[in-house]
Amino acid sequence: MIDIKKKYQTKQEGLKVDILAVKGDVLIAAVKLSTGWQGKNFTLDGIFQADDSFSLVEVIPFFDYKIDDKCLFWNDDPSKKVRGHYAGTDSDGYPYSWDEGKTSFTTDSKRAWANCEKLV
Repeated sequence: MIDIKKKYQTKQEGLKVDILAVKGDVLIAAVKLSTGWQGKNFTLDGIFQADDSFSLVEVIPFFDYKIDDKCLFWNDDPSKKVRGHYAGTDSDGYPYSWDEGKTSFTTDSKRAWANCEKLV
């Protein structure tokens, strides 16, 4: 079932999808193509459409983060960001950092956070 609060992308190409509305068993969404946004309708039975190139999958938070990526971490106050290295997520999807700014090569100890943002 679609949760309008979650993020989705197309299964084959990983195109961004913004969910606009859910009415009955039909999902109305905008799909980001290279030429711009295109409106699409999807049925909610498994989130698939006859045209498999536009089947949807949920975007998992931090799916493109790698262990030891440099990140900023914070809890409730974004003005109190702390530098650290990404150490995965817990079962609820919250990010971990390695303790004291260390990496997977120097510690096994992790700390949980509410938010994480990768440094470029």
